Parts: sequence; structure tokens; C-alpha cells
Amino acid sequence: MGDQLDELVAQIRAAGGRALAVVCDVTDPVSVATAHARIVAEQGPVEIAFLNAGVGDRTTVKEFDAARVRRLFEVNLFGVAHWLEALFAPMREAGRGTIAVTSSLAAARGLPGSGAYSASKAALSTLLESLQADARRYGILLSIVEPGFIRTPMTAKHKFKMPFLLDPPEAARLMVEGVAEGQPLIRFPWQMAATMQLIRHLPGAIFEPLGRRMLSKRD
Repeated sequence: MGDQLDELVAQIRAAGGRALAVVCDVTDPVSVATAHARIVAEQGPVEIAFLNAGVGDRTTVKEFDAARVRRLFEVNLFGVAHWLEALFAPMREAGRGTIAVTSSLAAARGLPGSGAYSASKAALSTLLESLQADARRYGILLSIVEPGFIRTPMTAKHKFKMPFLLDPPEAARLMVEGVAEGQPLIRFPWQMAATMQLIRHLPGAIFEPLGRRMLSKRD
């Protein structure tokens, strides 16, 4: 990871931009606070933050492991909480700031085989939604980003078909455009977002058999 960040920094600087790579463990509040302090010391106050750290894992009855569930929540939920704690105070004092947080369309419902991931993202989206009105009072835009499948090393592990799969540059464009427009909720691609809203409202009598078929294709 460090080498990849150093390469990215070199590309940004070669293009005439300013960049600083700081590695931290988002599950460790001390590591996050230290990283934030270094960023402020070397680059100035954070005005726009994209909080994008996240992990995924399979959750089934046969392989259920509470430690794996905890790991997903430590990164996907508490990792964001640690950064919010670091960012909120200075942004509140400045009276402005933008924070975009990557959740997932999987937050819409507990997807078979991805229960811990869906649960962590549902908790994250709910937490952020509850904070948005309060953040606005201090001039802070808090954007919830809920993407579908994006071609990354994490999704490369999936053995099932991923509909409407996006490449990272397209996903980044949609995210940046949504934040620039001040959107509080950014969902994409629209086809997958519409599908997940439909799945969210399916009655259990339909959703459960559908889930069993999904799992049979993954086993």
C-alpha cells in the first residue's frame, strides 16, 4: 500500500499538484489522530475529505465467525467514526467543510452471503444520515456515497456475476460530481440503485427463496 501511495504522489506532483501520503490504521483512533495532525501540519486544515476505507467478507451459517463480523465493523463503521471525530471539531470551528463517506448500495438490505458487510454499511449509512442535519448547522456537508459494484481487488474475489460493474475512474467521476453538486446522498449506477430499492421492499416470502438461489450459485 505504501508503494502504491508513493507512486500516486509522484504522479500528482509531476502533474503540478501537491500531494502527501500518510499511512494509518483506521481502526486505531490514535493512529488516525496522528495522521490527521501530520496532514494539517504539512498541508493545512482539511477542507474536503473522502473517507473510503472498507473491507468485505463472506458471512454464512456454515462459516460464521464473530471475529470476522467484528473486523468488518471495526473498519467499515468505527474506522469512519474515528475520522469523523478528528475532522468535525476543526471543520465546526471553521464553519465549513465537506466530508464524503463511502457506504454501499448493500446497505439497503441484508444480502445473502454478505450479512456482516450489509449490516456494517447499513449502520454506517444510518449514522451518517442522522448526523447530516446537525452537520449542516455548522456549515459542514456530509455526503453519503452508496456505490454498486466497482472493479477493485476486493470485488475481484467474487465468484458471482456483478451487474452494472463500474471501472474506478467512472465511479470516481460520479462521486466527485455528486459532492461538487452538494448532494447529501449519492447512489450509482442508477440501474443498480433502482434494483436495490426494489429488493429492499420485497416481502420475505419472495426475498428468502431468492436468497437461497443466490447462495446456491455461489457455493
